[in-house]
Amino acid sequence: MSKLGKNKKSIFAGLLTVALLGSPTAAFAENSNSAAPEIVFPDRADFLTESEMVDAVSEATQTSFSESVVGEGLSARAGETFCKQDSQLPHVRTKSSKQTVGAKPTITCGTPVGTLGLTATLYQQTAAGWYKVAGPQKKTNHDAAKIQITNLEYVCKTLSPKRNYRVIVDGVVGYYGKPLISGSSYGDSKEKLACS
Repeated sequence: MSKLGKNKKSIFAGLLTVALLGSPTAAFAENSNSAAPEIVFPDRADFLTESEMVDAVSEATQTSFSESVVGEGLSARAGETFCKQDSQLPHVRTKSSKQTVGAKPTITCGTPVGTLGLTATLYQQTAAGWYKVAGPQKKTNHDAAKIQITNLEYVCKTLSPKRNYRVIVDGVVGYYGKPLISGSSYGDSKEKLACS
């Protein structure tokens, strides 16, 4: 198990400027009628050593997005639209006759915002390090108050040995007429799961 423990972790900071994690960016369409930016999410490595994973999650930043905090910190002012990202903990699910491990990360806002975007990647820990087993799953939404990824899952090949799982989530919130705010979070399975 990593030094960071098994529980869900979130580290708060300013805007995301992370070399290893990358940063979601916006590419504006040339059509002047289009006000919604296209979101380009960072790529995640297929394998991370334990130290690379520790670096990746220690650099995961904000999970709260406030309209007033574009580049100013994370405290929301009363009466503003406020959005919260939840990476959710990876857990065992039964889908049809197959057992899977998955998570359903979300961003939820108090009122609709211009742009929401999420990408999620699921990793499995082995003796060698962390292997990407699912994702990235990506989703964007416009003029909405919530976005959720529901299809991030790994189909278990066997039920032993038990393994730790971690989901890394990159989120983007775009308030009307303001620059995109990006942030990352992660969630660890509460215990080793019977899925390999």
